[in-house]
Amino acid sequence: MAKLSINNLSFFYKEKEILKNASLTLDEGTITGLIAPNGTGKTTFIKLIINLLTSKQGEILIDGRKYKENREKYLKSIFFLPSSENLYIHLTVMEHLQYVKKIWGSSADLSGIIRELRMGDYQNKKIKTLSLGMKQHLLIALYAASGASVLLLDEPMNSLDPTSVKLVSNFLKRLKNEGKTILFSSHNLVNLAEVCDKAIYIKEKQFSVFHSQEIDLQETYNDFYEEEIE
Repeated sequence: MAKLSINNLSFFYKEKEILKNASLTLDEGTITGLIAPNGTGKTTFIKLIINLLTSKQGEILIDGRKYKENREKYLKSIFFLPSSENLYIHLTVMEHLQYVKKIWGSSADLSGIIRELRMGDYQNKKIKTLSLGMKQHLLIALYAASGASVLLLDEPMNSLDPTSVKLVSNFLKRLKNEGKTILFSSHNLVNLAEVCDKAIYIKEKQFSVFHSQEIDLQETYNDFYEEEIE
Protein backbone atom coordinates (compact mmCIF):
# COMPACT_ATOMS: atom_id res chain seq x y z
CA MET A 1 0.00 0.00 0.00
CA ALA A 2 1.38 3.40 -0.98
CA LYS A 3 1.73 5.70 2.01
CA LEU A 4 3.38 8.60 0.20
CA SER A 5 2.75 9.42 -3.44
CA ILE A 6 4.34 12.24 -5.42
CA ASN A 7 2.74 12.88 -8.81
CA ASN A 8 4.25 15.16 -11.48
CA LEU A 9 5.66 17.56 -8.92
CA SER A 10 7.40 20.71 -10.14
CA PHE A 11 8.87 23.43 -7.97
CA PHE A 12 10.78 26.67 -8.48
CA TYR A 13 12.79 28.35 -5.75
CA LYS A 14 13.00 32.00 -6.78
CA GLU A 15 13.88 31.53 -10.46
CA LYS A 16 15.65 28.18 -10.12
CA GLU A 17 13.76 25.02 -11.05
CA ILE A 18 14.37 22.36 -8.37
CA LEU A 19 11.94 19.62 -9.48
CA LYS A 20 10.26 19.09 -12.85
CA ASN A 21 7.35 16.67 -13.27
CA ALA A 22 8.92 14.39 -10.66
CA SER A 23 7.00 11.34 -9.42
CA LEU A 24 7.66 8.90 -6.60
CA THR A 25 5.84 6.27 -4.54
CA LEU A 26 6.91 5.07 -1.11
CA ASP A 27 5.17 2.02 0.36
CA GLU A 28 4.41 1.29 3.98
CA GLY A 29 6.99 -0.71 5.87
CA THR A 30 9.97 0.66 3.94
CA ILE A 31 13.08 2.75 4.59
CA THR A 32 14.25 4.94 1.73
CA GLY A 33 17.44 6.98 1.59
CA LEU A 34 17.42 10.38 -0.09
CA ILE A 35 20.79 11.11 -1.70
CA ALA A 36 22.14 14.20 -3.44
CA PRO A 37 24.82 16.86 -2.93
CA ASN A 38 23.95 19.87 -0.83
CA GLY A 39 21.89 22.45 -2.68
CA THR A 40 20.16 20.04 -5.06
CA GLY A 41 16.77 19.89 -3.36
CA LYS A 42 16.73 17.33 -0.53
CA THR A 43 15.51 19.67 2.19
CA THR A 44 13.24 21.48 -0.26
CA PHE A 45 11.57 18.17 -1.12
CA ILE A 46 10.94 17.39 2.56
CA LYS A 47 9.50 20.88 3.10
CA LEU A 48 7.15 20.33 0.17
CA ILE A 49 5.86 17.12 1.76
CA ILE A 50 5.07 18.84 5.06
CA ASN A 51 3.65 21.89 3.24
CA LEU A 52 6.20 24.40 4.52
CA LEU A 53 6.64 25.04 0.80
CA THR A 54 3.87 24.71 -1.78
CA SER A 55 3.98 23.80 -5.44
CA LYS A 56 1.71 25.13 -8.16
CA GLN A 57 2.09 21.94 -10.19
CA GLY A 58 1.70 18.32 -9.16
CA GLU A 59 0.34 16.70 -6.03
CA ILE A 60 1.51 15.04 -2.83
CA LEU A 61 -0.68 12.45 -1.14
CA ILE A 62 -0.40 10.55 2.13
CA ASP A 63 -2.73 7.55 2.34
CA GLY A 64 -4.35 8.96 -0.79
CA ARG A 65 -5.13 12.20 1.07
CA LYS A 66 -4.11 15.69 -0.02
CA TYR A 67 -3.10 18.41 2.41
CA LYS A 68 -5.99 20.67 1.43
CA GLU A 69 -8.59 17.92 1.86
CA ASN A 70 -7.93 17.39 5.57
CA ARG A 71 -5.05 19.42 6.93
CA GLU A 72 -5.11 17.93 10.45
CA LYS A 73 -5.17 14.27 9.40
CA TYR A 74 -2.53 14.90 6.75
CA LEU A 75 -0.13 16.56 9.19
CA LYS A 76 -0.71 14.03 11.97
CA SER A 77 0.32 11.31 9.52
CA ILE A 78 3.79 12.92 9.27
CA PHE A 79 6.56 13.64 11.72
CA PHE A 80 9.53 15.85 10.88
CA LEU A 81 11.88 17.74 13.18
CA PRO A 82 14.82 19.31 11.32
CA SER A 83 17.47 19.04 14.05
CA SER A 84 18.16 19.03 17.78
CA GLU A 85 18.31 22.83 17.59
CA ASN A 86 14.50 22.73 17.47
CA LEU A 87 14.28 21.20 20.95
CA TYR A 88 13.18 23.30 23.93
CA ILE A 89 16.24 23.79 26.12
CA HIS A 90 14.30 24.20 29.40
CA LEU A 91 12.19 21.05 28.99
CA THR A 92 13.34 17.56 29.93
CA VAL A 93 13.65 14.54 27.66
CA MET A 94 10.48 13.02 29.10
CA GLU A 95 8.55 16.27 28.80
CA HIS A 96 9.38 16.39 25.08
CA LEU A 97 8.20 12.82 24.59
CA GLN A 98 4.98 13.41 26.52
CA TYR A 99 4.29 16.60 24.56
CA VAL A 100 4.67 14.95 21.16
CA LYS A 101 2.64 11.92 22.23
CA LYS A 102 -0.21 14.18 23.35
CA ILE A 103 -0.20 16.48 20.31
CA TRP A 104 -0.13 13.61 17.82
CA GLY A 105 -2.67 11.55 19.80
CA SER A 106 -0.27 8.63 19.92
CA SER A 107 -0.43 5.43 21.94
CA ALA A 108 3.36 5.02 21.93
CA ASP A 109 5.05 3.27 24.86
CA LEU A 110 7.40 6.00 26.08
CA SER A 111 9.09 3.79 28.66
CA GLY A 112 9.84 1.23 25.96
CA ILE A 113 11.27 3.88 23.65
CA ILE A 114 13.52 5.24 26.40
CA ARG A 115 14.70 1.75 27.25
CA GLU A 116 15.37 0.78 23.64
CA LEU A 117 17.36 3.93 22.89
CA ARG A 118 19.17 3.71 26.27
CA MET A 119 18.02 7.13 27.45
CA GLY A 120 17.13 6.14 31.02
CA ASP A 121 20.05 7.92 32.67
CA TYR A 122 19.00 11.29 31.28
CA GLN A 123 15.23 11.03 30.71
CA ASN A 124 14.57 13.64 33.42
CA LYS A 125 17.37 16.02 32.45
CA LYS A 126 16.78 19.30 30.63
CA ILE A 127 17.91 19.65 27.04
CA LYS A 128 20.42 22.39 27.87
CA THR A 129 22.44 19.86 29.91
CA LEU A 130 22.64 17.16 27.23
CA SER A 131 25.43 16.25 24.82
CA LEU A 132 24.85 16.39 21.08
CA GLY A 133 24.58 12.61 20.95
CA MET A 134 21.93 12.56 23.68
CA LYS A 135 19.92 15.21 21.86
CA GLN A 136 20.12 13.16 18.69
CA HIS A 137 18.80 10.10 20.54
CA LEU A 138 15.86 12.19 21.74
CA LEU A 139 15.23 13.41 18.22
CA ILE A 140 14.88 9.81 17.02
CA ALA A 141 12.74 8.94 20.06
CA LEU A 142 10.30 11.73 19.21
CA TYR A 143 9.61 10.13 15.83
CA ALA A 144 8.50 6.96 17.55
CA ALA A 145 6.55 8.90 20.21
CA SER A 146 4.49 10.64 17.52
CA GLY A 147 3.03 7.40 16.20
CA ALA A 148 2.99 9.02 12.73
CA SER A 149 2.94 6.67 9.77
CA VAL A 150 5.35 8.71 7.59
CA LEU A 151 8.67 9.68 9.18
CA LEU A 152 10.92 12.23 7.47
CA LEU A 153 14.46 12.53 8.81
CA ASP A 154 17.30 14.82 7.79
CA GLU A 155 20.77 13.41 8.62
CA PRO A 156 19.57 11.33 11.61
CA MET A 157 23.03 9.89 12.32
CA ASN A 158 24.69 13.26 12.93
CA SER A 159 26.75 13.44 16.15
CA LEU A 160 26.32 9.71 16.84
CA ASP A 161 29.23 7.40 17.67
CA PRO A 162 29.42 3.99 15.91
CA THR A 163 27.59 2.22 18.76
CA SER A 164 24.72 4.72 18.61
CA VAL A 165 24.58 4.53 14.81
CA LYS A 166 23.99 0.79 15.10
CA LEU A 167 21.44 1.29 17.87
CA VAL A 168 19.47 3.90 15.90
CA SER A 169 19.69 1.84 12.71
CA ASN A 170 18.14 -1.14 14.47
CA PHE A 171 15.51 1.15 15.99
CA LEU A 172 14.54 2.45 12.53
CA LYS A 173 14.34 -1.09 11.21
CA ARG A 174 11.92 -1.96 14.01
CA LEU A 175 9.74 1.01 13.10
CA LYS A 176 9.81 -0.17 9.51
CA ASN A 177 8.64 -3.61 10.60
CA GLU A 178 5.71 -1.91 12.34
CA GLY A 179 4.64 -0.54 8.97
CA LYS A 180 6.18 2.93 9.12
CA THR A 181 7.23 4.64 5.92
CA ILE A 182 10.64 6.19 6.56
CA LEU A 183 12.45 8.64 4.30
CA PHE A 184 15.75 10.11 5.37
CA SER A 185 18.48 12.12 3.77
CA SER A 186 22.08 11.32 4.60
CA HIS A 187 25.62 11.62 3.29
CA ASN A 188 26.57 8.43 5.14
CA LEU A 189 26.22 6.06 2.20
CA VAL A 190 27.62 3.09 4.12
CA ASN A 191 24.85 3.39 6.68
CA LEU A 192 22.23 3.96 3.98
CA ALA A 193 23.29 0.78 2.21
CA GLU A 194 22.92 -1.16 5.46
CA VAL A 195 19.57 0.30 6.52
CA CYS A 196 17.60 1.26 3.42
CA ASP A 197 15.44 -0.80 1.10
CA LYS A 198 15.65 1.80 -1.64
CA ALA A 199 17.76 4.80 -2.49
CA ILE A 200 16.55 7.93 -4.27
CA TYR A 201 18.95 10.22 -6.10
CA ILE A 202 17.85 13.70 -7.15
CA LYS A 203 19.36 14.31 -10.56
CA GLU A 204 18.31 16.69 -13.30
CA LYS A 205 15.18 17.66 -11.33
CA GLN A 206 13.95 14.05 -11.24
CA PHE A 207 13.94 11.13 -8.78
CA SER A 208 16.02 8.11 -9.75
CA VAL A 209 15.06 5.14 -7.56
CA PHE A 210 17.15 2.00 -6.98
CA HIS A 211 16.98 -1.02 -4.70
CA SER A 212 19.88 -0.24 -2.38
CA GLN A 213 21.13 -3.84 -2.30
CA GLU A 214 21.40 -4.01 -6.09
CA ILE A 215 23.82 -1.12 -6.62
CA ASP A 216 26.93 0.38 -5.07
CA LEU A 217 25.60 3.63 -3.58
CA GLN A 218 28.97 5.37 -3.69
CA GLU A 219 29.68 4.42 -7.31
CA THR A 220 26.21 5.55 -8.35
CA TYR A 221 26.73 8.82 -6.48
CA ASN A 222 30.03 9.34 -8.28
CA ASP A 223 28.43 8.60 -11.66
CA PHE A 224 25.51 10.95 -11.04
CA TYR A 225 27.42 13.85 -9.53
CA GLU A 226 30.85 13.61 -11.15
CA GLU A 227 30.84 17.29 -12.08
CA GLU A 228 29.95 18.33 -8.53
CA ILE A 229 32.70 16.07 -7.11
CA GLU A 230 35.31 17.50 -9.44
